[in-house]
Amino acid sequence: MPAKNTLHRIFCANLRQLRDLSGMTQVQVAEIMGVSQPAYSSLEGGRNCPSLDTVEDAAKAFQTTAPLLLTPGAFDPKKNIRRAIVARG
Repeated sequence: MPAKNTLHRIFCANLRQLRDLSGMTQVQVAEIMGVSQPAYSSLEGGRNCPSLDTVEDAAKAFQTTAPLLLTPGAFDPKKNIRRAIVARG
């Protein structure tokens, strides 16, 4: 079952974007988080709702913070490039 609530969808999207940006496989991220690859796949695919501990574990795996993992577009390269351009004026 795909993610239903907005925060859950944001977490799943950011998890996937971070993994893609890092170049890691699901197996590699799962090992860092201490979960199985199928468990990680279910998180990334929105089939399992993460606990707060799992959100923290994912943040540590990607060397980021839990609040950023729950921020829309935080790891979208296109959005971050636009933010950088706007910030420079």
